[in-house]
Amino acid sequence: MRIQTRATVLSMAAAMLPMSVGEGRAQFSAADFGGMEVRLKSAHGFHLVGSRRDGEKAHQQRHSSPWTLWTIIDHGNGVVALSHRETRRFLCAVDDGSIDSRAAAGPWELWRIEKTHDGKVTLKSNAHNRYLRALPERPADPNGMFNAPVGQGNGAGEWEQWEIVPTYTVVDVVNVKYDFDRLTRLATNPTVVGEIEPAPNHTEVAQTITLKFRKNVRVSSTFTQTSGVAVGVSVSAKFGVPEVMEAGATVSSEFKHEWSRGQTQDLEREVAFDFAVTVPPRSQVGGRVVANETMVEVPWRATARCRLQNGSVVDREIAGTWR
Repeated sequence: MRIQTRATVLSMAAAMLPMSVGEGRAQFSAADFGGMEVRLKSAHGFHLVGSRRDGEKAHQQRHSSPWTLWTIIDHGNGVVALSHRETRRFLCAVDDGSIDSRAAAGPWELWRIEKTHDGKVTLKSNAHNRYLRALPERPADPNGMFNAPVGQGNGAGEWEQWEIVPTYTVVDVVNVKYDFDRLTRLATNPTVVGEIEPAPNHTEVAQTITLKFRKNVRVSSTFTQTSGVAVGVSVSAKFGVPEVMEAGATVSSEFKHEWSRGQTQDLEREVAFDFAVTVPPRSQVGGRVVANETMVEVPWRATARCRLQNGSVVDREIAGTWR
């Protein structure tokens, strides 16, 4: 006897855990970082430092400090300006190919942030279509100062790649929403869940007997973030996640489990049901429970609440898929 159960995908809730922009696992837009302070780390492992006055060239330094902090100011359409924390001056691409800082954000102070294949970024001058380039360390100048200049490059090579190092902290993840209209069913496979213990009828007449099935099953679940700001290490937000069945999908508030972004987590849940069968005289009835196990993907969006170094909190949207 084969008893067909409805197809069910069980799931779990989760905790947002660390993700670095530099890991290359998330895409983002300039608006994600608008109003935030960041550091820009070059391919040589040094940090971008602004100049103090017109005509003085920007450069790199080995260690992070207040002089390596920049505020990203979103100008819309993927264009940003970079304001230096200490001088309040803007990173400028000069037409001669050099880099310095200016007091106001004119056309030469506007940049486009473009993501590279490995998750780093390039900064392309909106006026000159050249890239911010980090040159390697040179011998110390006559004053013994460290000398690692920056300039402009025509192409986006290794020296034109930068890592955006955030200085904010995500303190909470709220308003998680799932787009069930875009749910994708990837594959469905019949899976034997278990056997039902035979129920005997030792009498001379047919008997109605209740069969009982109880079994713990293990289901895998993975959350992946595909866009938005990096989620900080201290966040441990929990929220309901999809429960998908043949008839449709809902958000389950029953299951909550911490998870690591991008890593598969297993949840064990008891499957239990009772049903009545008629057993003929002097016979027995058993069964096998088969479930259609379906792999699905559901897009999700959420709000990451970010605390800046000045104590203020801003909201940024993050997104990804649950599988």
